[in-house]
Amino acid sequence: MSLIYWSIITDRCMLRSVILFDGALPNTKKEERLRRMRQNIQQMSKFRSPFNSSECALPRQIGSTLYPLLAPALKERLSKSKYEQVTVPGEADDWCAACANESRRSIVFTNDTDLMLYEYSQEPYIIFFRDLDLSLPNFNINWIYSPTKIRNRLKLNSLISLAYAIYKNPTRSFSENIHQAKSVDLDSTQYLGFSRRYTSLRKLTEANEQFRPAALRITLQSLDVRVSELVHQALAPGSLVPDVYLPLFFEDCNQASAWIQKDVRLLAYSLVVSPSVKIICEYTRKGQSLKATELQVPSQKQLMVSATEITSIVQRRFKYEQVRQEAASSSAGIARRDSILLAVQLALREIKAPHTSLLSRVLDDHFDNTWSFIQLQATLQATLYSLRLLEQSTSVWLALNGECSNFHSTIEQLHSGLSEMPGITDLFSVPGQRLRRLGDGASTRKAIKDLYASAGVHDATLFEEPKSKSQKKREKRARKSQQCQTNEIPQQSGNNPFSLLN
Repeated sequence: MSLIYWSIITDRCMLRSVILFDGALPNTKKEERLRRMRQNIQQMSKFRSPFNSSECALPRQIGSTLYPLLAPALKERLSKSKYEQVTVPGEADDWCAACANESRRSIVFTNDTDLMLYEYSQEPYIIFFRDLDLSLPNFNINWIYSPTKIRNRLKLNSLISLAYAIYKNPTRSFSENIHQAKSVDLDSTQYLGFSRRYTSLRKLTEANEQFRPAALRITLQSLDVRVSELVHQALAPGSLVPDVYLPLFFEDCNQASAWIQKDVRLLAYSLVVSPSVKIICEYTRKGQSLKATELQVPSQKQLMVSATEITSIVQRRFKYEQVRQEAASSSAGIARRDSILLAVQLALREIKAPHTSLLSRVLDDHFDNTWSFIQLQATLQATLYSLRLLEQSTSVWLALNGECSNFHSTIEQLHSGLSEMPGITDLFSVPGQRLRRLGDGASTRKAIKDLYASAGVHDATLFEEPKSKSQKKREKRARKSQQCQTNEIPQQSGNNPFSLLN
């Protein structure tokens, strides 16, 4: 919604602006990030609990949890629009404040009240999207906020002390918190820790120093927000353990996490972190809770072996050329089909081969109201996203390293093999959306059969026609009847009069 507001504002007013997008949340927001992830897992678990082992309703009521890639999709859309050059990779709050601090008479459009708290040398105005009326031709602004005027009106030296008082006790009334803000110990360790990010604004010119050469800055413009976040951590001074927060795809919380392909992601991470980094911390679901997993960064030799192996898989990936549907024969359709089949090929290294009818439905986005569908779709999407992370990490590595590196040829081949992957909106889906078939039914089944053969899967039962519910019920009744007959007491001879007593 914020992006829609911004597009209308810039189009109507011809504003010269920058768009700052969350691409590197500061460490101070880590607990909030983890809290939201736990909340999403609890929401999925709560949705799962009323259902039996197989049935799943259309998950409409879980809201934004169903769209874990919304932020990356918006960032990707920006990078392919006329706003590409003004979209700044970095943490939105800090960089937006820094930009406003260096510009006279700046106006910040935002939904984040934190931007009221920064100590600006150049006084900006803050406008919240909720205070805009876009129904008029030139739109109407209901409220404009000046942090300086608000601070003077409340007779406070800083709004940070008020925010700190509210943070310490949100149950107090506003007037009580104003009174409390005036008596806050500004030298206390807790207050200094709370206020640090609002009082030490970086200059954009200084922040951009870490993104040299220019090729790297250009590459960062098109990065997924999670790759951008990792790159910012990797290039920042210090030797902190980089954190990676994997998207929580909608999945069955009673099963293992959909995030397989650890080797693919570890290669992606290792390509962008500095040699001094030895551990990367990955956050994702485990059971019905959130788990942090520490991954050991491989040595340069191990990295070369892993890159060579994955490059070989990508180059030799299964390609099914017999496309019978005209829509699927477009370049976008072929790229989507090849990417999904590559994800299936990689997934078969770690999961039991699913029945071909189930896989066919998942490939065509034909939701069948089963948890088996949900889990397989999440697993394939996690694999696709792992490949996406790897493709973008190779682009960062190529921007940072010259052709003289012995590693260059392998990484360039890997990047080339993955660079045709389509964007998020063309590649990812949610249960219940419109069908997007890979091809007609016969060609999809033939593609799956050939793919299974290439992967060494020859279980004939996986290719049998799926049975209807009525067929399954009839077979169940027949088995039960046969079992009852087997368990019956044998008939006694009619010549024995005592057999009548049995």
